[in-house]
Amino acid sequence: RSRAGDRRRRMLVNRMQTAYVVVQLGWTAALLMAFAALVFGQTAFVLFFGSAYDQQRAASFFLDLHARLWPSLLALAAALAALIVMQSHRVVGPLVRFKAAFEAVTRGELGVPSAIRSSDYPQDEGRALNAMMASLREHIGNAQQATATLRVALAQLPPESSAAVRDAFAAVERSLTHYEVPRPAALETSDVPRHGPRRGDVGFTLIEVLLVTGVIGLLAAIAIPGYEAALEKARVVRAIADIRGLQSELQSYAVTNGCYPDTLTQIGHGALRDPWGSAYVYGVLAGAPGRGNGRAQCNACGGVCIGRGQARKDRNLVPINSDFDFYSPGRDHQSVGPIAARASQDDVVRASDGGFIGLGRDY
Repeated sequence: RSRAGDRRRRMLVNRMQTAYVVVQLGWTAALLMAFAALVFGQTAFVLFFGSAYDQQRAASFFLDLHARLWPSLLALAAALAALIVMQSHRVVGPLVRFKAAFEAVTRGELGVPSAIRSSDYPQDEGRALNAMMASLREHIGNAQQATATLRVALAQLPPESSAAVRDAFAAVERSLTHYEVPRPAALETSDVPRHGPRRGDVGFTLIEVLLVTGVIGLLAAIAIPGYEAALEKARVVRAIADIRGLQSELQSYAVTNGCYPDTLTQIGHGALRDPWGSAYVYGVLAGAPGRGNGRAQCNACGGVCIGRGQARKDRNLVPINSDFDFYSPGRDHQSVGPIAARASQDDVVRASDGGFIGLGRDY
């Protein structure tokens, strides 16, 4: 057989190896999920039950960890999967060759050595198996030679005096001729058969595979909804912190310039995105602070204010701010004027002129 063909066969994954790899990958996935739960668990607890200051710090840490950890874990999982497959070749491969040798002995073939590659792990076991096969060949070969000598001696006996001896000898000879002892030269030059496992040979029981699958399913059922809830909470807290921080800058700008800026670009945050990837929505509702509520011309910047008609409103259609609206469209990236509308329930809004910053459904 060609070396290229042998290399291709080495890369094949038989059923025993498949079961080994599946179980190992399953436990690896379960351990990685448990590790992630330990890493995120404490931060998630602070997000839901900590003070506002602690929640803000926890949200920043959670989102940063979410962005950095998962790519690393995925790369680690891929590396572990490759390592498990490679290790399975070094463990399961020799076992398959051992099995081929045992089956050959059962068929009466003693010329099937168990080749052990230098990269295989069961080195001592392979040498012991080959020594056993060599000893078996030697002893059976000696017995077969002895029977040949006896056959010549029995042929010289009178038929009437050797009937019982001949019958006993025939029984021994039949048992010995079941085995085919190869010549030493033929044994040295023969290829090692790569007998795969027969149908039904599985390295792990169905119970083990079901157990691994059940553990992963249970962890996923518990961890994924909790993780998504913590991630959403972290994003809401981050959006609240962004709005609160920019509100201070907008108010400082108004004090300095006599009116609010026309866009966030004027305070250096035109490219700012909310934690869901959408742009924050900002609109001035009045001209100079304390002046009229209609469509007014800003004295300092000359921008056109959006006016009260386009303001965000509560369930009674009353504007929730008198100076400016500033909000995130939230998880669904959609928003309408009334915050009581379904599309606005997940918006992170500023209301009561900054007295409230939170989800639209909580106002």
